[in-house]
Amino acid sequence: MKCNYCGAEIADDSVKCPYCEKEAAGDDGRKNAFVAEESRTQFNGFRSSAGFGKQSMNYDIGNFSRIFSMILLLNAVIAVLSALRIFGGRMYTDVSAAELYAYFGNSLKYTHYLYGAMCVVIALLCVYASIRVKKEAPNAYKLVIAVYAIGIIADLVYGGLCWKIMGVNTVFNVRFFISILFRCAVGYGYVFTIKQIGEQKKN
Repeated sequence: MKCNYCGAEIADDSVKCPYCEKEAAGDDGRKNAFVAEESRTQFNGFRSSAGFGKQSMNYDIGNFSRIFSMILLLNAVIAVLSALRIFGGRMYTDVSAAELYAYFGNSLKYTHYLYGAMCVVIALLCVYASIRVKKEAPNAYKLVIAVYAIGIIADLVYGGLCWKIMGVNTVFNVRFFISILFRCAVGYGYVFTIKQIGEQKKN
């Protein structure tokens, strides 16, 4: 028989190869080695056909970037509408802004205007982030994190100031916290997917 390692002809009853000094497997060993190799080949073929390899993580970054770019533009539109509502004095449906300012003073008025200005800034940042995301710019995810963080901070500051001035909680409600959770989820989903794409490109 032949040695499985060096290929030299050795006696059929040899325990070790006299040339390479490796253990001789014999007929049963060669058969088992062949079966094991064949099993590995079949498994790799099955894994490839079933999509279990690295190619199964093939994200389409182009489509993903376009979709998230549209989400950011939608956020920009919402921020602009909020700013228009604030500057137009339509923050509350049951009372006019003039009546509120006459009762609570200019501090509430300036708080509303500050929040309106922050909404405009957030809208501009969303548009810029949308452009960067669509172009698949490096570190665009950091800009996305900044946009959502600024939006959440603006909401918290506005709600806290209104509560302090008016003595009534008019901002922190279920809808507010759902909005916060939604923005966190969207931002996290974007960052997670971008990192997965980055890992895929490295591999």
